[in-house]
Amino acid sequence: MEDIQEKIAALNIALCGSMPFELAWVDPHGVELLEDNARYMRNDTFAQLVENIKLDKGLASVPLLYQDPAGGKLKVLSGNHRVMAAMAAKLDGVLCLVIRTAKTIEEQVAIQLSHNSIVGADDLPKLKQLYERISTLTLKAYSGIDDETIQKLAAIKFEPVSEPHMTFKTVTFLFLPGEIDELAATIQHVEKLLESKDAFAFQVRDYYAFFELIAKAKEKLQIKNSAAAILELMRAGHRQIESEAALEAAQEPIASAIASPDEGIAGSDAIAAAH
Repeated sequence: MEDIQEKIAALNIALCGSMPFELAWVDPHGVELLEDNARYMRNDTFAQLVENIKLDKGLASVPLLYQDPAGGKLKVLSGNHRVMAAMAAKLDGVLCLVIRTAKTIEEQVAIQLSHNSIVGADDLPKLKQLYERISTLTLKAYSGIDDETIQKLAAIKFEPVSEPHMTFKTVTFLFLPGEIDELAATIQHVEKLLESKDAFAFQVRDYYAFFELIAKAKEKLQIKNSAAAILELMRAGHRQIESEAALEAAQEPIASAIASPDEGIAGSDAIAAAH
């Protein structure tokens, strides 16, 4: 026991300044339990906690204790049931965190309540997936999932996701060698213009609308070849992208000038004149 205390004392010296707590190896029988504890535990749950501690041969999470700097008995702030279960499991010592800086009664109660109240919530579908990975009954009991939660998990059904049956048709467009080179160069240029933006690929859900757009382009431009019409649509889109990129580039200096906190009245007038 003395060897353990010496090593923990050395560790506390090394951790000094890194956290407002100290580690301590404590006999659970010598700790003052909470008289007023808002958190209760059912008998069957407490019994499972004791069995888990016996199986682990120790506490898997440390209680938080308080000791008045003037001296006095160590008092539980968080982990009342764990300390009680450690005694029931006949443990001689448990590792604890200890606060030794002065705390008022109000501060001690606030710490106690925060440890009881600030807890996460279960994602039940994910919990079901995790629970179903356990096949051994002993380990299922060890997990601490109660009967009420198990019933909720049993009610969750995972519906299989199947792909809808889709019919595909191949549409072929023929381009001349020079047009292919222009098409590839334009696509590469557009990718460069949009590389800093999020890009999303969308499925063509309605081919007839796409076909109608090509037909309008052919009629407007007096083109009979569909591939040539697609090429002209691509050029028009390319010009629009370049125009928007140039507009954004022109607006950046104005936005920077407006955002600058050091801009004087003259600068503001200049901006207004520019608009």
